[in-house]
Amino acid sequence: MKQLPVILLALVLLVVKCRSEKPEFKCKRDFKTDDKNCFLPCIFKIYHFIDNKYRIERKNIENFKKFLTDYNTVKPD
Repeated sequence: MKQLPVILLALVLLVVKCRSEKPEFKCKRDFKTDDKNCFLPCIFKIYHFIDNKYRIERKNIENFKKFLTDYNTVKPD
């Protein structure tokens, strides 16, 4: 019975660690590409820059523009 709290703590930490993976890392692990110049579509899908069928629509372009201006990558026009 003395080991029960330790086991429960280990289980909780394991679950937290497994569920806290960043989406970009999961995407890279799933595709396993060595090409650094390759854009992974799932990364763009995470941020809604493309839709589920990997098409770029007007709302995706607006979302991308908003992302760039919010993080001061480009100046708004």
